[in-house]
Amino acid sequence: MFKKSFFYSIEGLSPKLISVILLPILLRLVNPTLWAEITILLAIQLFISYFLTHGDENSILKYTADENLIAQTCSSLIKYSTLTLFFFEIVALLVSNLPFSIIYGLPFRFMFLSTIFISLNKLFLSKIKSLGRAEVVFKATIFESLFINLIQLLGIALTVQIDGYNTRVVVTVYFLVQLLGNFFKLIYLAKNIKFKLSLIAKNFFLKKPKNFLSFSNLSLFLLLSSYFLNWQDKFFVEYIFGLSKLGVYSIASRIGNLGMVFIVAILVSANAKYWPKENTEEVSDSIFNITEDIIKISLFTFTSLSLIASTIGKYIIPKSYHESIDLIYLASFLIFLHTIVLIFSIDFGRLNRIKKVVIYNSTVFTSQILIYNIYEFSSLEEIYFMQIFTLLIFIPIFFYKTIYQYRNVLFRSIIFFTVVIITISTYLFFEYQIMQIFLFLLGCYTVFLSAQKWLVLDS
Repeated sequence: MFKKSFFYSIEGLSPKLISVILLPILLRLVNPTLWAEITILLAIQLFISYFLTHGDENSILKYTADENLIAQTCSSLIKYSTLTLFFFEIVALLVSNLPFSIIYGLPFRFMFLSTIFISLNKLFLSKIKSLGRAEVVFKATIFESLFINLIQLLGIALTVQIDGYNTRVVVTVYFLVQLLGNFFKLIYLAKNIKFKLSLIAKNFFLKKPKNFLSFSNLSLFLLLSSYFLNWQDKFFVEYIFGLSKLGVYSIASRIGNLGMVFIVAILVSANAKYWPKENTEEVSDSIFNITEDIIKISLFTFTSLSLIASTIGKYIIPKSYHESIDLIYLASFLIFLHTIVLIFSIDFGRLNRIKKVVIYNSTVFTSQILIYNIYEFSSLEEIYFMQIFTLLIFIPIFFYKTIYQYRNVLFRSIIFFTVVIITISTYLFFEYQIMQIFLFLLGCYTVFLSAQKWLVLDS
């Protein structure tokens, strides 16, 4: 299982890992306001991509035997994207400034065109995964990671050199490079499955099968509910505090999400090897032990992120983003709680209880929206505290049976992370050097514990 999870980790982590490695350099070229605009456009991009694919990427994996489905889904995507682009262009004639301080112009257009290629790539990747051609997926991901991140950095550096630090051309260059990278990736993937463009025209007016659509609709609802739960805070931070503060806030979340990608990779390989295919309420010893180990790995991963980033982060990123470092320990704990929900949701999927996960997501983000509109927030820390508070309330309500099963490891994990949070907040307040050294060494030790658990996961 370690070998598989290692491969999935490299595939999933490489884009984010390379972007995080290059992040300190990139942040010296992009001010918080422009970074916030990029964050909002990325959030809109993800939202649009869900509607363009309509959850079909998951259905392709399930109904892979039907060779015509990939052509029908691509045809459907082209139709939806054309209509959506036409809609945006009409809106742009009437309103130049969109909500959340977004200006409709070249950055938005490049973002949307890139979204079309990203969505098509999702469909092709699902088809390639269904064929078991993991090496193609790996090569495509590595190319995308290196090409997009490196060329974005070079393009933005050149733009700043020519046009200055505060130019919005930086945002345009960011999405133009993303567009080109995903276009080249699309060509590579289409070539590997020998996809013919003539198939799009041939299937342009054909409807997808009902069973295929039903599964896609369920997947879409799950994706959308998860999206609103995990991305709505970015929009509210911009609305309450403005673009500059959003730029600071998003960096803390971006670094924290690096741990989530790692845990997802482990879950994918664990799900393939250990979870039974039949619907049963019983949890075998192997599933129980593996789940406990993944919870521990998640704990050590996120505590190490918060400890190491809080102690040495200000030496790495520019001063304009130092406030982000003071938020990372809260962002890490929040994403750790999301990871716990994800671990439990895997088993809900096995038992055909996905609707319960959708209800959970909808309940949590609806309650958070109400709080955003009722409570008057005065700091970014309060945004994180509110989200953590709501998760700690609703997780036991919706997952009480699973919580009880894993009560011992969960209780110890929450206590350990709480102690880490209190210790980090004490260090950030007093900034004692002896505490900085201690916390950094503790962070290194938790990295070792996480790696050790991961290496012996099969035993």
